[in-house]
Amino acid sequence: MTPTATSSAIEDVLLVGFGAVGVIYALILSKNPSIKVTVIARGNYEKVSTKGIDIKSKKHGDIPGWKPDRVVKSLQEAADRQYKYVLITTKALPDISPTPKILAPLLTAEYAGKYLSPTFVVLQNGLGVERDLYVAVRSAWPNSEPRLLSAAVYIQANLVGGRDVVEQGPFDQLVCGVYRPNLEVTDNPQNTPEEAERLEEFARLIRTGNGDIEIVPDVQRKKFAKNLW
Repeated sequence: MTPTATSSAIEDVLLVGFGAVGVIYALILSKNPSIKVTVIARGNYEKVSTKGIDIKSKKHGDIPGWKPDRVVKSLQEAADRQYKYVLITTKALPDISPTPKILAPLLTAEYAGKYLSPTFVVLQNGLGVERDLYVAVRSAWPNSEPRLLSAAVYIQANLVGGRDVVEQGPFDQLVCGVYRPNLEVTDNPQNTPEEAERLEEFARLIRTGNGDIEIVPDVQRKKFAKNLW
């Protein structure tokens, strides 16, 4: 079976990692009328699906009982449709819980046979956290170059009140670029027209949701600087 893109005007986005950072970026994306946001809420599924999350943000305002478009318990449940983007906002613990293991249901031959590869967006501040995911995506869709974006994340956000309240400070910013697996320290990469278009498309979603984002040609160096911040 040859995977095909969906023709619907509404595009699905999956967010994996529904902690404080995940809640804020799910909120930002949900402000786009063309986007339907699915989140995976493992430990707090009942609370989120029934009562929602109380957001107290100095940037986005106070929103009691906010809910994303769709809440599911697991990746297996979420792997039932084409996604335009898959955002990863889990903590980067490559030795304990590698990202390809977390995303395993989206990286199977069965899923790849039904659907085109999403653009994976790694919102984790660890260094080198994209490498294993790049290899796994290339293995799942061997006939296409992995579409993998990465970002340094600047945000003040915490889960409080029994993990059903998110408090956020006055800012959030992504410094985002294309992950380049073979980049050398002496390289001076520039975005190709295709890469620039892909990045700008994602940036528009963030800006429409009142999020701040900077597009850069060398995100690895920016993430290194972030880890020194």
